[in-house]
Amino acid sequence: MPTLYERCGDTALAFIGSFPGSVPEAIIAYRAKNCLHRIRSGSLSSGPMTNTEYRAWVKSLMPVMRNFQLHLQEGHLPIIDATQRKVTLYLRSTSDTDFGNYSNESIWILSLDDTGRKVNDIVEFTDSEYTSNWIPKLMEAAVLKGTNMVSQGNY
Repeated sequence: MPTLYERCGDTALAFIGSFPGSVPEAIIAYRAKNCLHRIRSGSLSSGPMTNTEYRAWVKSLMPVMRNFQLHLQEGHLPIIDATQRKVTLYLRSTSDTDFGNYSNESIWILSLDDTGRKVNDIVEFTDSEYTSNWIPKLMEAAVLKGTNMVSQGNY
C-alpha cells in the first residue's frame, strides 16, 4: 500500500498528466467537488474558479490552444509535503496556436484531501509578461474561429 507521501506525488503527476488534449472531464476527475483554482501573478490574478468555471474556461481555450501539454520542467521533481498534503510543481505548458507555438512556465501549488487522492485547491503562479502578451492573440484567434474565450479576471 502506498504511503501518503507516495499518493500525493502520484496524484499530482496523474493530475498534470490529464492535461494533454485538455479534455475538461479528465482534468476535473482529479479535483475534489469543491476544488478551487486561483491564478496568481501580479496583474494576472483571477478570482477562484470552481470546477464548473474551470471546465468552461478550458473548453473555451480548446479551439485556440491545440495539443495543450503540461509537464514538469526538465530536472525539477515535485516538492511533496505529506504532512500538509501539498505538492509544488515547476511546470512548462505548451500548445499549438494560429500564432505559433505557445510555451510558458508556471508554479502550481496543489493542496490535496486527507487521502492524497483528490486536489482540493490549486494556486497557479504564471509568467505574467508572457501570458499578457498571449491573451490578445488567443482572443483574436477565438474571434476568427467564431468562438468566445471565457475570461477569468485579468487572465
